[in-house]
Amino acid sequence: MNILIAEDDLASRKYLTKVLEQYGQVDGVIDGIEAVDFFLEKIETGDIYDLVCLDIMMPRVDGYKALDAIRDIEEEFNVSKRCKIIMTSALNEMDQREPSKEHKHDGYLMKPIDMSEMEAMLKKLELIQ
Repeated sequence: MNILIAEDDLASRKYLTKVLEQYGQVDGVIDGIEAVDFFLEKIETGDIYDLVCLDIMMPRVDGYKALDAIRDIEEEFNVSKRCKIIMTSALNEMDQREPSKEHKHDGYLMKPIDMSEMEAMLKKLELIQ
């Protein structure tokens, strides 16, 4: 599985990397601009990310703007199987927890992220068994 983590906090990025690297190749970036750049570069090389974890509050470009850009890229490249996107935040944003067409994400996890919650989310999204 190819995984992209966009997280501006170094400790959180390292923790997520450690949790997720058991499931595949992990790339980590510090903001939404880098996330979109990495995502586009991956698609242009004929490869895709299976999972993208986006922190909501990041510098330069936040998680929601990066989410929109990623979904636009998938449309532009006619990606048949879009990647799963999990939004992460330290904020308790109850209205964001359930995925919707409006939000375009597949899941939401509160920080600090518990390993068992991440695993349950990956199972729910059918990324692992």
